[in-house]
Amino acid sequence: MEKILKENIESLRKALTDEVALLKNDPRFGKVVKLVTALNSIEEVAGHPKTAISELLGVFNGNVNTNEQNTLKTVNSMKIRSDEFFGKGPLEAAKIYLKKIGQAVEFNDIVQAIKTGGCEVRDMDKLRLGLSRSVYDIAKVGDNSYGLLEFYPAIKADRLKRFHESRNRKAKKKEQVGEETIE
Repeated sequence: MEKILKENIESLRKALTDEVALLKNDPRFGKVVKLVTALNSIEEVAGHPKTAISELLGVFNGNVNTNEQNTLKTVNSMKIRSDEFFGKGPLEAAKIYLKKIGQAVEFNDIVQAIKTGGCEVRDMDKLRLGLSRSVYDIAKVGDNSYGLLEFYPAIKADRLKRFHESRNRKAKKKEQVGEETIE
């Protein structure tokens, strides 16, 4: 049995090596490599995690995923250092994680990621409430996902506009109350 498995492994490895050689000779693959190299250089300067070609191709732990779970797999495959969120509060760690990921993430995945990074999450309801109340930093996307507001410029602009309108109304009310007291 072991001999058959070994032969199959060798046969598949050879077939894969041949296919990869064909890909490497394709000018489109060369262009992909150049683009990823440029992207990685910019990501490094910006302090962002580098994008892997496997991530772009939808290959995770050897499994090709072409369905909608691709995004979640990308998030879950992101490398997190064990001390990345150590000493930070859960809400701060969640915001840092969302910034690193660059997209909305389900709440349970946020909790798992920040715990993996050394953040102590004692009260998940408090974290969920904190994310929901951080309306100038966080956007609730769907029932159970959160993203940084900076990912959604139109929503951010609308919230800021409403904030300034509200602040202006309050300032006018104060002025009116102040004028009434003077008279």
